[in-house]
Amino acid sequence: MRNLCAHHSRLWSREFTFAFKLPRKRPQALLSSFNPKAPRRIYNTLVMMNYLMNQIAPGHHWHERLISILTRSHIDTKPMGFPDDWKTRAIWCSQTELTQYPDGKP
Repeated sequence: MRNLCAHHSRLWSREFTFAFKLPRKRPQALLSSFNPKAPRRIYNTLVMMNYLMNQIAPGHHWHERLISILTRSHIDTKPMGFPDDWKTRAIWCSQTELTQYPDGKP
């Protein structure tokens, strides 16, 4: 993804050649946020980036900026692999809970 961005390639509807293996056991809040029906689209990568940002820089605003850009620009998220209910999935809702309890357990 980094190289695509660095060379000004499109990301929004791209199907990636290589996709990371989705975790299967934990953390639960992260697992429930992935879209296994679109493993080669950018949505799952954005989920993982948001999760890593939560671990590295708690209190960040990256996810809020992403949601704002998508909403303000009226971007159709379907071609990017976003599920219909993506805004209600754990990774996009409760940043504090994911940071404090990465396994989904208090």
